Amino acid sequence: MFYIYVRGGEMLFNGRRFFILTISTFFLNTSFARVLKVCMEPKGAFPIYVEKGKEGRELPGLYFEMFKLLEEKMKVKFKFKRRPFKRCLLTLKSGRVDIMASVSYKKSRKEFGVYPTNKNKILAQQRIGEGAYYLYSLKNKGTVWDNKTLKSIRGIVGAKEGYSIVKDLRESNIKVKEMKGIEQLLSMLKKSYVKSVALHDSEGDTWLKKSGFENLRKSSVPLKKKNYYLLISHQFHRGNRGLSQKIWSTLGKIRTSDHYQKIKSKYLEKGRW
Repeated sequence: MFYIYVRGGEMLFNGRRFFILTISTFFLNTSFARVLKVCMEPKGAFPIYVEKGKEGRELPGLYFEMFKLLEEKMKVKFKFKRRPFKRCLLTLKSGRVDIMASVSYKKSRKEFGVYPTNKNKILAQQRIGEGAYYLYSLKNKGTVWDNKTLKSIRGIVGAKEGYSIVKDLRESNIKVKEMKGIEQLLSMLKKSYVKSVALHDSEGDTWLKKSGFENLRKSSVPLKKKNYYLLISHQFHRGNRGLSQKIWSTLGKIRTSDHYQKIKSKYLEKGRW
């Protein structure tokens, strides 16, 4: 500790207090500047997120809206990495990103990251959203499913690589052909390499409205309904348990807020990108 005196002993500078004040200001400023890296798929899926490169538009998707609200409430920033689903999982496992948006619950995915849980039970109220998988087929190819049990599906089903519905179908003894992209799957459907395609409704419904796919139809009931969560990396969670819990709990409050419901209604009214 040291002091500087001038003009007959008047203290103008206290070195110890200056040091403490400087350090305190540094940590205060850096805490507001924390950036968390989020991995998300590059293809657009209405209404949850636009395709890579269009994130700056007026309506970027409900996930981006929710992250923006999280930034405002928690004084953090999110930086987005757009990667295919399986690559996002691997990037999360390595700790190169902190969060993956979004993932349905599968016990095997605990290898890649941490779900919001309490006493080993998943906290559904802290989900980022919900959705369902439907079966998409061609109108002129006859009936492929009775809309009852998965076991009654006829023929080979196409599905995106790494999606949880693949396991559900295979457990019902349905043959599944996995591909990386929806375009590839629908091309296989048109060429009769598969009888139908299992897609999340946020992805599949977009194709129902596209030119050249007038013959595409959607099953009247879902194959399976699922909740979706932010999966947080093990590395981030170990060092930031409190912050991780706050992200999940704040997200749950945002999702059920009147403000978010008003934002959501704008997308539902639009109906497409």
